[in-house]
Amino acid sequence: FYWAILRLLGGICTAGVLIVIESWLLMTYPSGKKGQVLALYLLSFYGALFLGQLLFQLIDPYSMVPFILGSLLSLISLIPLYLIPTLPPNLESSSPLSPMQIFYTSPFGFLGGMVSGMLLAIIYGFVPIYGQEIGLSTPEIGLLMGMIISGGLLLQIPFSRMGDAGYRTLAIHIACLATAIFSFTFLFSHHTESRIWLYANAGFLGGSAFTIYPLSMAYLCDQLPSNKIVEGTGGFVFSYGTGAVLGPIFTPIAIHYSGEHAGLFYLMILITTLYSSIGLTIRYFYPITYITRANAKKGPEDSEDLSKNVCLETPKTNYKETPRSPPPDSHAN
Repeated sequence: FYWAILRLLGGICTAGVLIVIESWLLMTYPSGKKGQVLALYLLSFYGALFLGQLLFQLIDPYSMVPFILGSLLSLISLIPLYLIPTLPPNLESSSPLSPMQIFYTSPFGFLGGMVSGMLLAIIYGFVPIYGQEIGLSTPEIGLLMGMIISGGLLLQIPFSRMGDAGYRTLAIHIACLATAIFSFTFLFSHHTESRIWLYANAGFLGGSAFTIYPLSMAYLCDQLPSNKIVEGTGGFVFSYGTGAVLGPIFTPIAIHYSGEHAGLFYLMILITTLYSSIGLTIRYFYPITYITRANAKKGPEDSEDLSKNVCLETPKTNYKETPRSPPPDSHAN
């Protein structure tokens, strides 16, 4: 119980840090740069995770050393805030948005956070157990997880550039398809004599699964006015956290009914396939209304209802997401 309380408090603090950092970045840069900025941010994030996995080959994971080292690194991270002069973005007053309002604003982006949370919770929580089941040693499991994280690190830039070029939806679908494919091939990669294919497959799996988070967040924030970015980021992190809770709940069920620990990969295939299918359905059948920048800056009594699906572009028959100007503001007449 004591450990559960500490984990809960740690999760609350981590969520607060993520909301501040990510909303700061998204409010500072324009839409055409959001994906690349998030990619650079996650490069440092996943790079640190990769180094952390490698540390398990040098320190005992069952000792107090990892906790002490984590505390020291957290304190060291505060030093640049005091040494480097920075100005926060200008925050405009706005009415709060509930998670349900954010969902109606961008259902595909909001669900992307939940899917990303489920995938990463499955990877972090159950892939090491799967490694034990197939006979990997503790250093080999650390290397396996390091390859997954490094794959997510290396593919951030290509996917983000694709999204910022106007193909953000297509990039999400490709990431989902690749995650499903490499989840399937993961089932056979450990049967070879060499571990090289296992580690390579792990890298490609991480590269595709880890890019869904920034792509979905950028997609959601593209459809929000600038004064709603903080609320949108908070709602996205809430969606991610919900998925991170659901992932460990559904994974044992999948393992039980599949009869083997490989059931976690079947679940990942199901999650990504279902999410991509929902995205295609939303794109072509979900009604879209518009919100203009002028409307977005008005007070809650004058602004349009953000519980509707709000978008700054129109649905198209192709995947090219070339920005288009919204229709004239009816309030301007």
